[in-house]
Amino acid sequence: MIMLDEVNPSYRAWQAKGYKIATERAKEVDGPNSYLDLLSSYVVGFRDPHFFINSRIDRPVEWPGFVVSLVNNKAVVIFGDEADASLPPVGSIISACDGETIETLVTKRVFPIIFDPRTVLGQRQAVSRLFLDFKGGLTPAVKACDFQQGESRWSRTLSWRSIPKSSEHFWSRTLVASAGAPAQFGVTFPVEGVAWIGLPTFLLDPTTQPKLNALFDQLTTTSEKMLNGRAIVIDLRGNSGGDLEVPAKFAEAIFGWRAILRMVLSGYGTSTDWRASPDNLAYVQTLWQNPRMRDIAKRMTLALTRSEAFWREGRQKTSETYGLTKRRPLASRRGPFPARVYILSDGTCISACLAFLDIALQVPGTRLIGADTGGDTGYTSVRSETLPSGLTQFSFPVTYVHKRGRGPMEIYKVDVAYSGVRHDEFVRRWALDLVLRETDTTR
Repeated sequence: MIMLDEVNPSYRAWQAKGYKIATERAKEVDGPNSYLDLLSSYVVGFRDPHFFINSRIDRPVEWPGFVVSLVNNKAVVIFGDEADASLPPVGSIISACDGETIETLVTKRVFPIIFDPRTVLGQRQAVSRLFLDFKGGLTPAVKACDFQQGESRWSRTLSWRSIPKSSEHFWSRTLVASAGAPAQFGVTFPVEGVAWIGLPTFLLDPTTQPKLNALFDQLTTTSEKMLNGRAIVIDLRGNSGGDLEVPAKFAEAIFGWRAILRMVLSGYGTSTDWRASPDNLAYVQTLWQNPRMRDIAKRMTLALTRSEAFWREGRQKTSETYGLTKRRPLASRRGPFPARVYILSDGTCISACLAFLDIALQVPGTRLIGADTGGDTGYTSVRSETLPSGLTQFSFPVTYVHKRGRGPMEIYKVDVAYSGVRHDEFVRRWALDLVLRETDTTR
């Protein structure tokens, strides 16, 4: 859609400028790992989460014996190799490395290759990524850092080493350090009158669809009890979207049909441009089990026979709308039902997850806690192409959605922020304490 998109000319500009920069940097490439960084730097330049690459290249990774997390806006050691007593202790703060601040280093070494500096999630991920050395790439590893803990100050040269043999455990802990622990599917009642809904994805694939179906069934049988209780916590940690048909279904199951009607009456009906090409048509035809996709395939076929660049689904006359994130009802307002609603975010929320928030955060009294959301644009419906090497897939959107209410990279700002260590038990305890404190009717 980039070449047809008149709303976001920056994409077309980067497609040309970024390619020129990448071809100039190609002389720095000396193997598959540096080439992968070169591809990544081009793709990340679009600054859109619906453009990304996945690679099967088995790339060696080293760590300095400890993992770093952004905690209270400081780079903090949160776990390390217990067999190495020379390492900085857990809780140590890293103030600078190689003579530069952490903020300067991630700007120079991480953001040109991966992640988005405009989001709180991207900032957290970048700090953790700075202390991993993906060997053979275009970015040099940090050499020496300045540490502090309490009144103690010291400097040390980092000792890079292979990641632990139990790499699955290592990567799961690293994920918690950077993005945070994801929500767990299901409805639980950790305290009488408080419902906790774990909703970590809207993706309908063979693994997640049975879990989403089971969760939906739970919600339909417990919704009245939840709405008449003390509070509802909707845990969206780890949710980076999925199928766009799912959010409204779950919003209605939790809040009732009036929540959906509120958005419809607000005038945020959308139009979607589907890029008509033989390969895009072939992709849509693989989704034939969905009746809507069968209809879209027919329409795209007709557009191709007419040599039309795209087929427009929905309203034929489009207009862009912005500022929905700023037009939320006040979180302090009384809601339409007894329970106070809290949505727990860790910053991963984009795409279909944001579509869910477009409904949920228009319900009066709903509070967003934890972290600012991510952001996206009208580019959606991602498919992938394997590059000629067979080692890497490039994923990109084939549609553009008009009149969503949110403009490009509009982010929902948090009402109450959490900036501590993102272990699951820490975040859950913080959120539950906040909920109980704010809904205590005896105070």
